[in-house]
Amino acid sequence: MANIKSIGIADGMRFVNKYRSVALFGIAFSAVLYFMMMSLQLTNTFDGLWQQNYHHAGIVELTSGRWLLPFIDKLDMGLHAEPIASLAALFLFIVGFIFILELFGIRSKLIGCLCLALFVSSAAVSNTLSYRFTSLGYSFAYLSAVLSVYTALRIKRRLIAVLTSGILLGLSMACYQAYLSVFCIVAVIYIYIYIYIAALRNTKPRRSARYRILFFVSSAR
Repeated sequence: MANIKSIGIADGMRFVNKYRSVALFGIAFSAVLYFMMMSLQLTNTFDGLWQQNYHHAGIVELTSGRWLLPFIDKLDMGLHAEPIASLAALFLFIVGFIFILELFGIRSKLIGCLCLALFVSSAAVSNTLSYRFTSLGYSFAYLSAVLSVYTALRIKRRLIAVLTSGILLGLSMACYQAYLSVFCIVAVIYIYIYIYIAALRNTKPRRSARYRILFFVSSAR
């Protein structure tokens, strides 16, 4: 058990060292890109989900299926001051995208930084940051959706992989259902690339159960 734990810690440290420079670039680039937005607090005073007072929060989220948002709000003790709120959300977005880089085997730091810059400067991220009180929950939904695909493909034991992936996808949808599309896009692109590489090598793709489940869920979306 201790040996497995040490191997896991070693793999985690290698992952951090591998993408540390990309992550630092992403944080610095994001801070510069959204400096005016954070410094001038160009965000909504009240989010569309929330009513006019703080104590009303929770009812609307629960009825809309986003029941995890109030719990995330309790974890950060209701602190949504700028620039802390936006930087925390950007950090989760960056971590999620780094897992995508790892999943697709993008090893070049230059290409990784360029891809990350394009993602961070996208309309989806900037629009999410405009909702100051729920941006952390929405970015967690993105990270959970990406990790759902990552665990489904990288965990060796099929049952554990499917269960872990399902739990992460459920947590993502409990924050914001729209990020189900992130799961679908990443899963479908990965499967298409896998099939394409297999065709180039003149090999038959493995008919793994996890690939079938991923493709079925993504296609159903």
